[in-house]
Amino acid sequence: MTRHVRKWISILVFWVLFAASITLATRYLWIKTLWYLAGLLVIVTLSIYSLAYAIRHPDETGDLSVQGIPRWVRRFVEDDESGDADAK
Repeated sequence: MTRHVRKWISILVFWVLFAASITLATRYLWIKTLWYLAGLLVIVTLSIYSLAYAIRHPDETGDLSVQGIPRWVRRFVEDDESGDADAK
């Protein structure tokens, strides 16, 4: 399975779960709490990963806004123009 197909499968699964949770949120109140906890888990995981990355790669310098942020995370938080600097 190619990377492109895996990407679209994960996007499709997310939107199906998201639509189902919106539909069922009035009946099952714990769904909102589950999405909140999932968001917190992602934020905490990326924070720990970024901290570990910054500690393991102290010699990487550059713009302070991206220091300690791995390249694969940058593509989610930056626009296309600023992401091109890594490709050069």
